[in-house]
Amino acid sequence: GCSSLGELSIPDGVTEIGECAFMGCSSLKNIYLPKGLTKIEHDLFWECSSLTSIDIPEGVTELGLYAFYGCSSLNRVSIPDGLINIEDCAFYGCSSLKNVYIPASVMSIPGNVPDRENAPFNGCKQHLVIYCGADSKPEGWGTWWYCTDSDEISFAYVKYGYTRDAYLNEI
Repeated sequence: GCSSLGELSIPDGVTEIGECAFMGCSSLKNIYLPKGLTKIEHDLFWECSSLTSIDIPEGVTELGLYAFYGCSSLNRVSIPDGLINIEDCAFYGCSSLKNVYIPASVMSIPGNVPDRENAPFNGCKQHLVIYCGADSKPEGWGTWWYCTDSDEISFAYVKYGYTRDAYLNEI
């Protein structure tokens, strides 16, 4: 396992990191993802409970299933313009995440009834604020895409029509 891995820098030019590559790396606190990466594979950072922040590089178009599942210390994530798809449970259990910006390029986010437990932010805290580049909910976003607790039926606070600069100025 990789339970003692604390920091990692992946060189630019690496275009693919296999699914589950860092699964269970519970001490991983910092990672540099390379320019050229195109997808955050499913379960890539599953239970990386010490990971505090992540900058997803430009060129990534998809966040896979359970990509950051159980990253309970994750409090900052930078999602690039150009991202198109956020899969089921991508940020499930990221209970330290207080705000996130979703660019207008994102066309698909799951979370339809009765599958609300698959919403990408399920398991996040009720205080989560999601800033969106889109002016309103795009058609490809599930009805309950912003659900933060499928048992208690709670939702994140959503603010539409934000530019990245306006988001950065507000947080």
